[in-house]
Amino acid sequence: MKTIRLVTSALPARDRIDRARALFGALIDVEFDPLSRGLEADFVLRALPGLAMTEGWMSPVRATHRAQPGSGRDLLLVLVQSGAASMEHLGRRAVIGAGEAVLTTKGELGVFVSKAPVRVLNLRLDRARMADRVPGLDDRLMRTIPAGAPALRLLADYVRLWAGHDAGSDPAVAGMVADHLHDIVAVLLAADHGPSMVSPAVDGRPAARAARRRAVQAEILHRAGEQGLTLDKVARRLGISASYARKLLDEAGTTFTDALMNERLRRAHRLLTDPGQAGRPIGDIALAAGFGDLSYFNRSFRRRYGGTPTEIRAAAVPSSLSGSLPDRDDPP
Repeated sequence: MKTIRLVTSALPARDRIDRARALFGALIDVEFDPLSRGLEADFVLRALPGLAMTEGWMSPVRATHRAQPGSGRDLLLVLVQSGAASMEHLGRRAVIGAGEAVLTTKGELGVFVSKAPVRVLNLRLDRARMADRVPGLDDRLMRTIPAGAPALRLLADYVRLWAGHDAGSDPAVAGMVADHLHDIVAVLLAADHGPSMVSPAVDGRPAARAARRRAVQAEILHRAGEQGLTLDKVARRLGISASYARKLLDEAGTTFTDALMNERLRRAHRLLTDPGQAGRPIGDIALAAGFGDLSYFNRSFRRRYGGTPTEIRAAAVPSSLSGSLPDRDDPP
């Protein structure tokens, strides 16, 4: 994962606007024209295989991305996190309020205007990968996606989770994160944004159904640390029924209980074998992984890994780091 931060306040004041425009033009192919006395911005740019993200805030601005015929018409999802803006693209105009989003392309001219400070999240997506997941993709362009769309909240949460971890240190993990983000956006675009996210017109398509299945799995992974997590809560978050979510998991050869247990045990094992967590009590780690009952955690952990949490930690963490471990957390 490549990460770059661009902060205009770090540039010389005398030619800040020119330098900022040059940097933005080189990094994200966007031309910025300030609508106030200066140009202030703070953005983080991240790239994964087949996906790029730009997140941050900027002062009032007119931002233009030129038509790029050679770009393969990659897609750009624009999510306004705070403030408001308008978008002109493909001969259409959309007003985007806080928490709302719109899908555009990189192949044609687009103009983004904010008359007050605004915070945005842009995801550049691989068009071919999205077309495999969402039938009639062009019909979704320049439609305002409402703030209440469950998959939109999931997308924002997943981006925050990804940004907070070193997801790009392992190529396999980086590819998985990119796939998950494409899947979540596919569910978002396939939604009718009415009482239910499930669109009967496309739900029978294998790609759309697979995208929803992976979105359910991603939501379980994301919220595994929550106490009292249920399939009903996961389903409501995605705007589908619990029975439908159960069927999707069954198609993947698992159940909600198994998927949740696997992720919680994996989190606990990762923390226990992390030298940086050597002084953390085992009970605290169990709680952080989502277990409310320490005895149940210890029994489940021993069955999975063939040893108690204390034994697994002792084998992985040098004694000089772990010191005196809280053996009392293990069952007799």
